[in-house]
Amino acid sequence: MALLDCEFTGVPKPKIDWQHLKPDGHLVTLTEGVITADNSSILTVNNPTFLDSGLYTCIATNRYESQSTTGVLNVTAPPIILTPPKNQSVIKGIDLTLHCIVISDPLAYITWVFPDVSGHKPFNAFNNDDGSVTIKDVEQLNEGSYTCTATNRLGRVSASATLTVLEPVTATIAFPLQSLTNSRFVALDCRASGDPIPAIKWDKIGVTLDRTETRYIFLQNGDFIISSITKDTEEKDSGFYSCTADNNLSNATAYAIVYFDHGDVDCNTTFDNWNSGIGAAHGVVCPQGCLAMNNDDVYGSNPYSVNSPICSAALHNGVTDNALGGLVLWYVVDGRSSIFSSSTSNGISSLSSGPLFEGAMIVERDSGLYKSETTKVPVIG
Repeated sequence: MALLDCEFTGVPKPKIDWQHLKPDGHLVTLTEGVITADNSSILTVNNPTFLDSGLYTCIATNRYESQSTTGVLNVTAPPIILTPPKNQSVIKGIDLTLHCIVISDPLAYITWVFPDVSGHKPFNAFNNDDGSVTIKDVEQLNEGSYTCTATNRLGRVSASATLTVLEPVTATIAFPLQSLTNSRFVALDCRASGDPIPAIKWDKIGVTLDRTETRYIFLQNGDFIISSITKDTEEKDSGFYSCTADNNLSNATAYAIVYFDHGDVDCNTTFDNWNSGIGAAHGVVCPQGCLAMNNDDVYGSNPYSVNSPICSAALHNGVTDNALGGLVLWYVVDGRSSIFSSSTSNGISSLSSGPLFEGAMIVERDSGLYKSETTKVPVIG
């Protein structure tokens, strides 16, 4: 038991309040254990623990003024774990810190017991100075029970938590390039994995995917089928599609393009050589050496104006190489709400333009739709 006595005087007789600044930094007002009589107020702390240590303030207040006095209570005791490690389910590959926040007097030292990995702690687990543990690039071997133990000369205390490592979501499309040339049926297969099993959703970039179209079939295994393609429907059916797999813990997106394949073009061919509606997708093969030709007429920085030379815009964007040429994929966007900004990239300076009716959005290289080019495409004409 600890007794703290606060003596006071004053006319009129002051009201007494007690406050406690705890070791964890919280300031609390005390009402229990307080007996005030005559000119003395006594605070009784029964069976004190380390959490009862700290600064105590007695405040005397009447209608004229307020005065206070303070005292310090030091309690030596076994450690207390304020913040134990928590059970967690995390995605493989992240960095994670497990906390074990301890208070005690005398000071406690903290040790950890890890899941056993061939007789030693995991190679990617590191003890920090504050008693926490950081696991870098979490792997399956890190799964298991983690126990922190705080020890001083008066005792010890432990707390445990279980770490569950989940496989991140992945999404792949086996045949992401689908030409509409002589095609009346397109099957886009999206294969997703993850823990938990993710849900799959298909979208069309740049426009809303018409899910009411009866020719569009969405299968439970992730396949998206476009059936009964005709000359009247192929513009609507073409486009830049995304398959997103999501399980609320992680997500991944894969891309596919259903496009009009226009084959080889020359360095001067512009996007507006083919007229189509918003969302329609196209592809051409550019020759090598276009960097030296017709590069003063490129407008925008993706999207590009439709009167820009395709191959110059592709060089500016970085999806082709001047020494090799190669495949360029794009889809038509609404230029009325687009920004056609100027920039300098890969040796080409593009110009700016105000809003236009249409724009050409080149599919970026990080979409995964471009294979490494190893064969030079000769200049046409």
